[in-house]
Amino acid sequence: GANATGATNAALIYQSAFAFQTIQIAAYTDPEEAAAFISVCQPLCDPYQIYVVAAEVNHTKWYRIRVGIFKNKTDLNSALDRILPALKTAAAWDGKHFIATAANHFGWLCPSPDGSFLIFSLMNAIYRYNNRDQKLVCLYKPAIYAPENKTNAILSPDGEKVAFLDESGRLRVMSAQGDQLITILNR
Repeated sequence: GANATGATNAALIYQSAFAFQTIQIAAYTDPEEAAAFISVCQPLCDPYQIYVVAAEVNHTKWYRIRVGIFKNKTDLNSALDRILPALKTAAAWDGKHFIATAANHFGWLCPSPDGSFLIFSLMNAIYRYNNRDQKLVCLYKPAIYAPENKTNAILSPDGEKVAFLDESGRLRVMSAQGDQLITILNR
């Protein structure tokens, strides 16, 4: 009905204003090498989440290792200042990095009923974007990112709760502020 169309239009408007960036620090063709690199570098990148984005380039599957998502250059540069010195201590890292767009890995975009915030999943983490102050808050961070899993975070009609599938396939619910996490259904 009209309400669904309004919500869809609102989501499309939000999506058009969204442009997130992420820091790519490595790429491997071997998933085991990618996993080994992550095990060394995850603690060095804390508190930013490490993601693996699988993509095929010229008939070769690559596992791109990326760190964080950032709405603006200030936050991105602050993260670089924090993690690059730590990464330089890792023998596994070749010292190369570049900035990539994270927009092509969105889950559903769910605007709140009053339009004050947006809930979405991006690379299996769940985020809240506050329209007024343009702050981006990670509400849920998976223990490990698995490209084949989809979080599919969705906001309740009253805008109070978020339901999603975690990385283990469990159905979970939390408040729209990211607390009160409960498991509804184990896989």
